[in-house]
Amino acid sequence: MTLARCKIVFQKNISKQYCIRRLIYSETGLWPPTCTYDSDYCCLISHLKLIEKHWKPLVTQKWHELSKNRRKANTRYILSMFPYPSGSLHLGHVRIYTMGDIISRYNQLNGYNIVNPMGWDSFGLPAENAAIERSLNPKEWTNMNISNMRHQFDSIALNFEWREATSD
Repeated sequence: MTLARCKIVFQKNISKQYCIRRLIYSETGLWPPTCTYDSDYCCLISHLKLIEKHWKPLVTQKWHELSKNRRKANTRYILSMFPYPSGSLHLGHVRIYTMGDIISRYNQLNGYNIVNPMGWDSFGLPAENAAIERSLNPKEWTNMNISNMRHQFDSIALNFEWREATSD
């Protein structure tokens, strides 16, 4: 459905919300006409996941290309914080890192070269205590959590400099 077609639909008093959703998702080719999204919640979720699977790699690749093409003279350093790898991400992590990501992307779109590193604060008591509580070697526990948290960060598509990640 094109934008011009959408305007015609508006004039005929057909649902504006339906038309906008239809326009957004049909452009990807992943919105089947047989699915009624107002009543079939499972259908909606499965297709949203397909749409995410389609767009996420393209958007991620575009951000990486954008960051490679920046001049070094106009650099900004953005560091939210390094998380303790003592468990899974929680809402506080998502809030903090999303805000840092917004600032990073905003500056990147305004022509700045962005350094937004990520690493792990894996020394100290939080990680060690969590490992001891589970009768595990702290190094194994920490590495397992780093892997898990990295996967979680990737799933929400935050724009970090992973090539320089550290746990030192």
